[in-house]
Amino acid sequence: MSDDTETVEELTEEATSEETVAEKPVEETASEDKSEDQTADADDSVGKDTKVLLSDDGDDGAGGDVDYTFTPPDGVDIEMTDDVVAQFDHFKARAKAVDLTQDQYQELVAGEIERGREAMTKMATDYQQRVDGWTKATKADKELGGDNLKDVLTTAKLGMDTYGSAGLKELFAMPSEKNPTGLGLGSHPEVIRLLHRAGLTAKEDGNLISGDGSKAENDAALRRMYPSMFKDEAAA
Repeated sequence: MSDDTETVEELTEEATSEETVAEKPVEETASEDKSEDQTADADDSVGKDTKVLLSDDGDDGAGGDVDYTFTPPDGVDIEMTDDVVAQFDHFKARAKAVDLTQDQYQELVAGEIERGREAMTKMATDYQQRVDGWTKATKADKELGGDNLKDVLTTAKLGMDTYGSAGLKELFAMPSEKNPTGLGLGSHPEVIRLLHRAGLTAKEDGNLISGDGSKAENDAALRRMYPSMFKDEAAA
């Protein structure tokens, strides 16, 4: 009876030992698999967020080290004055600060130039409309316009020639490449009113309109001084 008991106990111990041995490789394998998965995840994370500068991953790594250059679009001429050079230096500093590529820098500067040109065109158009408004106001003025307009302009020109300077004439003329300081004030009704009165004073003092006094020359002189006043006649 004692021998049978020992045999049963021995068999039980052997079975338990075998189960332990059988389970151990499974646990170790699971642990190893888990460790490999974690390593793979870590590798994926590094590959996803990190770029090597000297590699074929598509990142040139240049960033702020790009020597930015701008190529003007066709039909655009840029005079490299000190102010323009300073603006380009500013654009380059901005590009380096935000790590732009050369293509992005080209697009940035081209966009800024286009916006500037559009703003200048709008300013010129708005000012031309303002001068046209002065012309209409002068023609509609009871004292200056209507049938009196040509005589008023002739007398106003006498006032300008008598009392005005070359610099004042430039201000009264329209702005142009040859006359960059022009403001077109020669079409303003109050300016013409003032010059007309000055011309009347010059007549009282015995001054005459320069030239031989022929109608053709006087008309030509008026057209040069008040081009917007005779614009409708030229179109006709």
